[in-house]
Amino acid sequence: MQGNKTMPKGDDFLPGIPGKRLERLHGAEKNQKAKSGLPVLMMRREGTAIRGIEGTPHRPYPAVRNRLMRAVRNGLDGACDEKRDGPECGPSPGQLARPRNNLIAGPR
Repeated sequence: MQGNKTMPKGDDFLPGIPGKRLERLHGAEKNQKAKSGLPVLMMRREGTAIRGIEGTPHRPYPAVRNRLMRAVRNGLDGACDEKRDGPECGPSPGQLARPRNNLIAGPR
């Protein structure tokens, strides 16, 4: 894929994986992000152009292209985004302490 500028489609896209298997995986998938990516792979497998896939709801061109590129590089493991490490969402302990201390102190 490095030197070739065109993304494979039809039978050349994911050649070792039959279309029926993609449909079965879509039905059995529990991870919602992966499940939403499988129709993109199925449409490309059917020969749909990236711009045609992009036209389906909530699928911008860069997201479709990135998902297809990951699938070409990583196979079906590319159907879902990688989990990223980082801080947990929500207020820090210090931010939680201020309102708690104000409640304990009572009205002024």
